Parts: sequence; C-alpha cells; structure tokens
Amino acid sequence: KVTVSVLYWQHFSMSALRHQYVVVRHGFSVPNERHLIVSSMREGQKPEYGLTAKGKAQARALGADLASKLPTLAGPRQTGEPLRVDFVVSPFTRARETADIAAAALREAAPGIVVSQRLEPRLRERDFGSLELGTDKAYPKVWAEDKAESASSSFGAEHVGSVWKRVTEVVRECEARDQRAAFVLLVAHGDTLQITQAGFSGMPLSKHRSVAHLNQAEWRLLPNPPKSKL
Repeated sequence: KVTVSVLYWQHFSMSALRHQYVVVRHGFSVPNERHLIVSSMREGQKPEYGLTAKGKAQARALGADLASKLPTLAGPRQTGEPLRVDFVVSPFTRARETADIAAAALREAAPGIVVSQRLEPRLRERDFGSLELGTDKAYPKVWAEDKAESASSSFGAEHVGSVWKRVTEVVRECEARDQRAAFVLLVAHGDTLQITQAGFSGMPLSKHRSVAHLNQAEWRLLPNPPKSKL
C-alpha cells in the first residue's frame, strides 16, 4: 500500500530540494482568542479575523529571531551573494499580518538579507466544512477521522491528501521559478502545517497530529522529503 504522503512526492521525481523550506505558523489571532474555527477563504480574509496585539508582538519577535538564526542555517553561497528569504503566505488576514510584521522586523534587524513576499492561496487553512465559525473544541472530531484514515469527513472537512497536494504544488513551483537558493518561509496555519511536516518527514498524513505541535508565530526548518521510489 502506497501512502498518500509518498504518492505526492513521487510526482516530484527528486531526492533533494534547491531551497530550504521553513514552516511558520501565524501569530495569536482573534479566532484563537475567541476559540473560533475560521477556515474558509470567505471568512479567513475578513479584516476582523487578524492578529491580536499579542499576535503582532509575536510576529515582531519572529522577524528578529529569523534575522539572528537563519544566517547560521544557510547553505554555502558564492562570495558576495546575499542571503535570500522568500515569504510565501496564506491570504488569510492572520497569516498576511504575521508575514508583513515579521518581514519588516527581519529587514530592520538584518538589512543585508534580501526579503520578498507573495500571497499563495494554496497555503490557506484546511477547510473544516460545517464546523466553520463554531468552537475550536470541535477540531478533535475531524482529527479522529484523520487517524482512522476515513475517505470522507462527516463534517465536510477537507481531506488531508487534498491539503498535502496543494502544498506540494506550491513547493514544486518554488523550485521551478528561481534557480537561486533561498529560505522559503511557508506562512500558514495549524493543520496545513502539521500535514506539511508529516509529509516532508515521510509519515502517513493520517498521523499528522503526532508531529510536535507548532505554536503561534513559531517557525521550524523542514527536512528534505523522502526519495522517490519511482
């Protein structure tokens, strides 16, 4: 049996990636504060679902932390070649605000780093279907279905394989669009990034909740994905 996580990496037909990929979860947001599930594109882009004051402070600290640590993690570069950091960002308000604030802090702390930003709809939050705008205490109901490897959700939630497929499409395009190595920061959401980490590690996507939890405004360097067997 071929797991979904391996299947989509087979489409890449590569054993290593040019860029170094980093997952970044958005800062503490209004939905976090209100314990709301806000997962649809329609709701997620509304201005009222952005960061709280706490989340904005977290995003500033995130930028400073990236400025101090990314240079020590960078691979070899040609003499005089600047370190490049590309923010690829979910269009949800809480992710956009996190990226904007963190990128500004990064530029201020490390003006020699070349920083770019772009929105990427495929990094949106996992859609939780009929649970939208309900309590976040309902998340475990969907995760239980994930763990059971259900083919469909009782709540109309997006399948883990669908989330993983759109993330790998983004990575593939990042690899193709620029030959110069960079850190690519995938600024997104809890479930989207848990599934991403599981896939990069070669784990079954159904076990994404066993990956260490990513806190608000936390970042984590991803490993290279497992080699294709095709």
